[in-house]
Amino acid sequence: RRLWVQLSQHPSVCKKAGPIRQGCVEPWRSSPAADVACVSPEMHEIHKVLDDIGIGRYHTVQSLIVGVVNMMDGAEITLCSAVLGALQQEWDLNPLVRATMMSLVFVGVFFGNLIGGSMADFYGRRALVLGSYAGMATLGAMTATAWGPASMLAVRFLFGIAYGMGIGPGVALLVESAPSSWRGHLLNFGGVFFALGELYVSVLLVLLMPTLRDPTGNEWRRVTLLAVMPGLLVLPFAFLLLKESPHFLLTRGRVSEALGVVRYIATVNGNEEVIAGLGDTGEPPEMSCSSVAAPSASAAPAPQDGSPEDKWQQLRMVFSRDTRWIVFGGGYLCFMANFLFYGLSYGLPQTFSSMAGEIRPAMQLTIVAACSFPGILLAAMLIDSKAFGHRDSLALLAILAALLQISLMAIDMGSHWHWMALPSAYFSKYVAVAFFCISYVYLGEVFPSVIRCTGLSICIAFGRSGSILAPMLFEVFATKPNPIGPHFLFLLFNAVLCLIGVINIRVCLSYELKNAPLEDLARAHAPSRTSPRLPPRPRGCSAASPSIAGTSVRSTMPAAPPRMARVWAPSCSTTSVDQKLRGLGRMGLLRCPALARARARMHARRHPRVYVCTGAPV
Repeated sequence: RRLWVQLSQHPSVCKKAGPIRQGCVEPWRSSPAADVACVSPEMHEIHKVLDDIGIGRYHTVQSLIVGVVNMMDGAEITLCSAVLGALQQEWDLNPLVRATMMSLVFVGVFFGNLIGGSMADFYGRRALVLGSYAGMATLGAMTATAWGPASMLAVRFLFGIAYGMGIGPGVALLVESAPSSWRGHLLNFGGVFFALGELYVSVLLVLLMPTLRDPTGNEWRRVTLLAVMPGLLVLPFAFLLLKESPHFLLTRGRVSEALGVVRYIATVNGNEEVIAGLGDTGEPPEMSCSSVAAPSASAAPAPQDGSPEDKWQQLRMVFSRDTRWIVFGGGYLCFMANFLFYGLSYGLPQTFSSMAGEIRPAMQLTIVAACSFPGILLAAMLIDSKAFGHRDSLALLAILAALLQISLMAIDMGSHWHWMALPSAYFSKYVAVAFFCISYVYLGEVFPSVIRCTGLSICIAFGRSGSILAPMLFEVFATKPNPIGPHFLFLLFNAVLCLIGVINIRVCLSYELKNAPLEDLARAHAPSRTSPRLPPRPRGCSAASPSIAGTSVRSTMPAAPPRMARVWAPSCSTTSVDQKLRGLGRMGLLRCPALARARARMHARRHPRVYVCTGAPV
């Protein structure tokens, strides 16, 4: 199968990219019977075309559509934590049942992530986002019709599945359609909508349930119906305006559709001159792999999209040597972010409600929700920083979160400690939001396109176990007698999780792609990242490799599969740790194998490998 993207036909398309070396790429899901597909280097350089098009109205509309999903989630989580307290007497809910009703939402999100991530890598990001939209709007409205705990549990579980199916695809859609320097900011902008959802419901609670109680039993239903109105209003526009990811379309061989999406983005952004002449000619120029190897007659047919063989191959790539530690470290990162964020979202409304004689609970809840906006601003500053990489920012925020959890223990010490407890609650939400945003930015960029949704969704699904456990542990710790207060053990547990998170960031997260090109193909069967040796020059590529346009190159290629060559690329950020390790080496201390491996890891972080397929026989 010949895959062709005519992005090099017009010089203005890649005016910033310079000459591009051509090559041949074997599809990630190839089998012995699969054709060796010829892919232009723009398969790897599509990000440069998007960089030339730039940011514009298309990305604004796309961020609004995907962001409303986050808004509905923020609204439902805040609403559920507040409404369960109001229903405690009406439905005779004990603390364990109340915590189970809250946690069951995240159980649904866990399964939704696992289902949606795998499906999005086969069937597209757009379909999963639209399905998530429709499910959240419908099931959110059905929550208002619940007549008891059993019906509430069922509807909340299905709502969680609908939301979980759209998280990974939504993040991937934003990342794969944006210029490289704007990816982090667009993902961070999604946090604004989550905060808007929290603030929107907080205002509804101030107007309709100011004491977070419902003597009539009808106000919580009105608040629930109003909470899903944004999703119902935006759903038709999402169906009409949301487009598929060009990265996904290229990895699946749907080249004409990818060209159409690129043209659409350029047209909506008002930058049509960049793609002038794109795809106008019918035949591709000469390529180094113009003849495609024919499949063997005796070989078995290649697996179709979504077949079990494809799915197992996909999971093997996710847990390959190059990405397995990113999956483990990213899973704990999401676990910590969810436990911290949703633990505060569940615990603070109940804590404020018990302090009703001293403060106004709904007003304090509104202030805490408003603290999300400065948290998003902090995340934007760290994303834009040249001095801090994503991992440095996450480690700094984890340390701050641990200190704030310790200071928040003053909330159990009486009204004379409110001067310390209430600001600690505000800043805890502030830091938790920033940590959540940067975690998603980091994980949304680090996986290759062919497994991005699967890898990201596995991390998010594991992280959702934190949001499942947080309400239950809050209730369990609150029932344990403690001389300091009922929330001491829960807050201490939060602080310990944050400190473990710092170690996890430094040990498991070995590289990042901040403001760097996205990867389309996984680095399967690649050498270890910890090896600091420079690779030899690959056969089949010279120092003066010709560009595609206007150059005559080889017209045949051996029938062997292509060879993956290792090429060094500069990292997006630097660190002072390598200089410290060099100092230890000059002191003769790097004879220790552990320190030698640490320096090798630092070298690999600063000079990550990029694997380019050269077309040379194995």
